[in-house]
Amino acid sequence: MASLLAVGIVVGLLQLAGGLLSVRNYRRRSKLLESGELHELLDILQAELGLTCRIELRECEQLTTAATIGWRQPVILLPPDWRDWTLDQKRAVLAHELAHVASGDYIACLLAQLGLALHFYHPLVHWLVARLRLEQELAAD
Repeated sequence: MASLLAVGIVVGLLQLAGGLLSVRNYRRRSKLLESGELHELLDILQAELGLTCRIELRECEQLTTAATIGWRQPVILLPPDWRDWTLDQKRAVLAHELAHVASGDYIACLLAQLGLALHFYHPLVHWLVARLRLEQELAAD
């Protein structure tokens, strides 16, 4: 029984490590955005939310939607079609992603995944992690 538990934990930790490697690859393959309009909008929204940390804006070819990664040095990854968005759409997407940064969602999700890897056998932990993700998205909206 203990060996099955150990195997399950190792598999969960390997999945977590694989996810972190994927995130690192997204960041590494992305291009730094230098759009003055977008950075100006980001600065305004950061001021409105009271965020003082430096946040990078990057374009990632592999993504079809915006995403936020990192907690010490957050990065907002945008899909290639962000240039086709209206100003209101850009504002809404950046505000949503900044809300994730402001509430520390990345580190919370990372810790939840670690807890899930260690307690993979318990259905309540699976439900709680899924609920956390849903609540994070609803709160950011």
